[in-house]
Amino acid sequence: MTQQAMWKKDKGLVNLYADAIIILLTLPYYVSLYFHDTFIDEGFAVTRNQDVTSNADHTWYDVLVHDFWGQDLWPTDGIHWTHKSYRPLVTYSFKLSYYLFPEQWTLQIMSLRFFNCVTHTLTCLIMRRVWFFRDNVYSIFLFAVHPIHVENIVYMVGRADSLATMFWLLGCDSTNFFRVFVCTV
Repeated sequence: MTQQAMWKKDKGLVNLYADAIIILLTLPYYVSLYFHDTFIDEGFAVTRNQDVTSNADHTWYDVLVHDFWGQDLWPTDGIHWTHKSYRPLVTYSFKLSYYLFPEQWTLQIMSLRFFNCVTHTLTCLIMRRVWFFRDNVYSIFLFAVHPIHVENIVYMVGRADSLATMFWLLGCDSTNFFRVFVCTV
């Protein structure tokens, strides 16, 4: 076996260990699955948002014409106010969680928080593949455990930040055209 082949084998093992460490570092965040309380904005964005919780009255198209909080983007009556926060992918992810667990409130909260935890873990693993972080594994370890990310994991509305970071990182990785195409469409 040549020196270069041994180096590639060792580098593959190092990458595997780094990924395992990243997953271990993000595991403590999964404790948030057992927090069943909701916070202020979660009531408006998730639990009381008819675009998320209503399967019969609101269609999947309604998410595209409503803001993040379920209000019309262009109200015709002049009474409703909206600040035009438009996050349809996040609202679709909330709706998918409610669709998967329509009756069990506890499971819905757990599925919402579980999605946030998985998103954070995937974001950290994707960060390892992006060209400007590829060899700087310590910055990824810091990103994985930094307390600022607890808010985006525990606080369901913070999913927008986690998804934005993940899609931005996928867009930065120009080595794979398909991922760049998916993130920019």
